[in-house]
Amino acid sequence: MERAVLAVAAVNLGAIVGCLVIGRLADRTGNATAYISCGFALGAVAITMIGRSGDSGSWLLCASLLAGVFCIGAQMCTVAFCASFYETSLRATGVGWAIGIGRTGAIVGPLLGGALLATGMPVPTLFLLVGLLSIGSALAVAGIGLGVLRAGSKGRAPNVV
Repeated sequence: MERAVLAVAAVNLGAIVGCLVIGRLADRTGNATAYISCGFALGAVAITMIGRSGDSGSWLLCASLLAGVFCIGAQMCTVAFCASFYETSLRATGVGWAIGIGRTGAIVGPLLGGALLATGMPVPTLFLLVGLLSIGSALAVAGIGLGVLRAGSKGRAPNVV
C-alpha cells in the first residue's frame, strides 16, 4: 500500500513537471504537435515499465514519475492544443467537449482495467495494453497536427471544427 501511495504521488508530481516543460517547449518552438506526440510516445514506454516493475519499489517510483511527466504532462497540454483548432466563438464548446470525452475515458478506463484483471490478465500485459493506447494518442495528435498544417499550407483555415 505504501508503494502504491508513493507511485500515485510520483505520477501527479511528474504530471505537473511534464505539463510545465512540454508546454514551455511547445510555446517556445511553436511545434506543440511534436512535443505532445513525443510525450505520449515516451509515456507509453514509462507505462509499460510500471507493469514490469515487479517487487522493486524504486523501479515503480521511477516509472510512475516518468509516466506522469510524459503521458499526463502531454495530456494536460492537449487542452491548449485543442483550443487552437476552434474559432473564438466555438472555442469554449470545443474544448469543453474534448475535456468531457477525456473524463469519460478516465471513468471507463479503470473499470475496464479492473474487469481485465478480474479475467486473469497478467499485470504486465495490462500495462502493455495501456502503453499501446498511449501510442495511439501519440499517433492521433501527430495526425491531427499534420492535417491542420497541411490545411493551413493550402490556404484554408487551419480550424478543424
